[in-house]
Amino acid sequence: MSLSLDPTPSLSLPLAVATATSNTQAQATPASSPPTPKAVQPDETALLKAYLEAVQRKVLHGNAGLITVPPQSTLGQWLGLYRMHVENAVVQGWLHEQHFAPDTLLSINPSTGTLSAEIEGKTKTFHLSDTSGWGQISGPLLETAKVIAPGNNGDLRVRLGKDSIQVSAKVVANFEGVSLPQTLSQARTQIRYLEHKDSFDPIPANDRLRPASSRSSQALQVQKHNAANYYSTAPQALAYKRLAVDVANNLPNTRAEAKKWADDLLLKLTGKPIDSDTVYLNRFKGGESADTATGWEHTFQEPWSSLRLPDALLKNFSEHDWVPGNLDLEAGLYTQPAGQSEKGGYGKHNQIDLKPSQVMHESWKTDFQSQMTQKIDNFWNSHSDSYQTAIKGEFTFQARKQFKTAQAWPAVERALQAPEHQFTRDDYKMVMAAVPDLPLDENAPISVDQLKAKTPIKAPVQANALSIHGFTSSDIVRFSAGDGGRQVLYIPGAEPAFLRFDSAQKLEQWLIDQAKDPKKSEALASHFPMIYRQDQTAGFAARAAKVLMPLLWFTHVGETKDGLDTHLKKMASGELKGPAIDASHSKITGDLFTTLATTTQERMKSDADVVIKSNSEETRDTWLNDITVAAGLLAKLAPIAAPVAAVAVVTGLTELALGAEKTSSGDTVQERDEGASKAFDGLLNTLFSVGASSVPEDPFALPPEKELPLGEPITPTPANEVAEPQPGPSEGTRAGKPAPQPLPDSRSLIPLAKYAVPEGEALIKNATRDALGVYRMTDDTGAFRQFVRLTDETGTSKVFEISGRYRTGDSFAKIIDPDTRAGLTVITPGRDGEWARAPGDGAGLFAWLRRPVSPTPSDDLKSPPTFADEFVDIDA
Repeated sequence: MSLSLDPTPSLSLPLAVATATSNTQAQATPASSPPTPKAVQPDETALLKAYLEAVQRKVLHGNAGLITVPPQSTLGQWLGLYRMHVENAVVQGWLHEQHFAPDTLLSINPSTGTLSAEIEGKTKTFHLSDTSGWGQISGPLLETAKVIAPGNNGDLRVRLGKDSIQVSAKVVANFEGVSLPQTLSQARTQIRYLEHKDSFDPIPANDRLRPASSRSSQALQVQKHNAANYYSTAPQALAYKRLAVDVANNLPNTRAEAKKWADDLLLKLTGKPIDSDTVYLNRFKGGESADTATGWEHTFQEPWSSLRLPDALLKNFSEHDWVPGNLDLEAGLYTQPAGQSEKGGYGKHNQIDLKPSQVMHESWKTDFQSQMTQKIDNFWNSHSDSYQTAIKGEFTFQARKQFKTAQAWPAVERALQAPEHQFTRDDYKMVMAAVPDLPLDENAPISVDQLKAKTPIKAPVQANALSIHGFTSSDIVRFSAGDGGRQVLYIPGAEPAFLRFDSAQKLEQWLIDQAKDPKKSEALASHFPMIYRQDQTAGFAARAAKVLMPLLWFTHVGETKDGLDTHLKKMASGELKGPAIDASHSKITGDLFTTLATTTQERMKSDADVVIKSNSEETRDTWLNDITVAAGLLAKLAPIAAPVAAVAVVTGLTELALGAEKTSSGDTVQERDEGASKAFDGLLNTLFSVGASSVPEDPFALPPEKELPLGEPITPTPANEVAEPQPGPSEGTRAGKPAPQPLPDSRSLIPLAKYAVPEGEALIKNATRDALGVYRMTDDTGAFRQFVRLTDETGTSKVFEISGRYRTGDSFAKIIDPDTRAGLTVITPGRDGEWARAPGDGAGLFAWLRRPVSPTPSDDLKSPPTFADEFVDIDA
């Protein structure tokens, strides 16, 4: 619809906007002279004039066009910083690698962190969590974009000319805190209000989206300084990410290969392309005769087992299935899993026209095990060095993170930690002896070349693979001074990854505690080769030596017939006396990570050898789960498991055996691919950032899809000075230090009570709960959801939903609005499964450099849970 001007002069738009005059000229002269107005930067006046002309074009012609922003206006200076980021050599190098043309117009969404552009004729969108590296070069660019385009206003497009910068009128209006008129009437009102001003009105003090402190000249200089530091280390972060993603991309992925296998079988047997992840092998206890593919139907009966076809192939068919007629009587291939007994049951209407026995017999023609073994060999032949680099980076990251976390705890909270969690500077120095070529300073950036270097462990620290009665772990490392004193365990995948003990005797007691709990014992045993776990037969030692020696340092394996599992049971009962740890065994003298890579490779092969010769279905299932995630180790390492290998069933043995139907995180290959590289953020920031002086904030959290207004600024309350903890006994208090006072509670920016999940307790009643108190379930729509309990500002414990980006073991999560799905505030694990707010709700520093403060101190003075209580879930 076209707009026409009212012919009445008093109601018409000005045909052109004259040079703005001062407020004193535009208004009647008062009785007394007003104070002299502050001088206005001419570029601010020019920006206002250009904006009013654009408004006039919009309502007269329907197109406001672009506004050339004067460079010395406040907006112009921030756009200049934006240009500086885009033209940075690191960003330009990344754009070139992604095949951006030099004149490509970038569309950046500050709220979600995405970048969209047309590349080679196709629109492509980059996400912070993808594997392109956008997340590693975009930090300063996004922070500046948030100042230029505050709030959730869609994409920001900035046209960078040779001598000018242009943006839309909408961008100018949003930056200046005014509304862009949509109608003729609105335009007249705005123009008449602004046409006699020298500049836009100052931003109101209560504008949460545009606080003055975020756009001041000082804030501009701070962003410039931080960006310089960021881009000085970004190439190293990018290089490490490329290396680790390449390792993960080439990781033998049993589940994905099984899906290809199942897809091929269905195509061959039906002549139709069928997605095998939509086909379920459902097993029943009998059935009724019917005109179906199997000759049976199962009305009003739930299957006792329901597996997607790829998982069914991996689980293998039992000897019972081989009996003619058994499998087709008791099972069928259906398009629906369990849950149909009262919705028509299982019959011709939802059955694939194919007998399960046909699939079974056809599957026997494929030597899937040999195929996977070959892929494993190919992986290690081509990626062994890269794997070592990746796990060295992970080790260093975990050591730095745990030490910084321990230092960040207030003294009161630190004293409440389990003794094995009180990671001191001396403990940190001990484990860092494994990487003597890296700077000991926990805040110093490192390079990928340093991670690639191979160095022996620095004396006097000794490193041994954890050996329990002669059975040696393939990945748990024990650090000590070789004197029976302080011991530190490194357990890849655990949270925390390092456990410290004042003596070998205390470590022995911890091992007994694990052995007494069947699930904890199983979790501990999963860190040992399968060949160790079985009770031994004659010739075991020779077989073990052939497969593993000298890589896993076997000792005493020929002196007993009991395997590790039996030993753990005897430790629990007290039947097995004497020390469990033999300090003289399994010493690591060379490069630690070369050793770990070699033992992982050999364990994968040895476990395959065990299962091939085993008739135990339980053993086969356990091995398939383990081999899928590279002997469990890859699933425990953030740089490897999270980016791409998430598709490889990243779960622990105690939570899920491969083949069991799982409705929580990621059932299909596509689902497991989501959020591929989120786990890198904290690691990259800790290892490669300049001045990473404290614990990384939720390293896996991404900006919410809907940006919430910023809360009012809060002046941080100075914390009491906390003395450096000194090494000493695990129990008791240290003498000679005044008792520290509790820190004041943090102010909350966002009241949470109204965001509690309605009927939350009923909702999570049957959900799966992990060791940190996170409940997981799939709702009626098939969406995966996660919940926690948290005491809100009313003092009531309620159920809240957290972002799906949270991963098991993360130190932070973000509560979301159950209606809008927008992120609200950062929370941290507390005690007894209850979560707590992070002080200040995470407000403060720039997002790409932000670090969290420690969780709110607990008033609960009960004995804290020990790592032994949580060990059952460390692999989850």
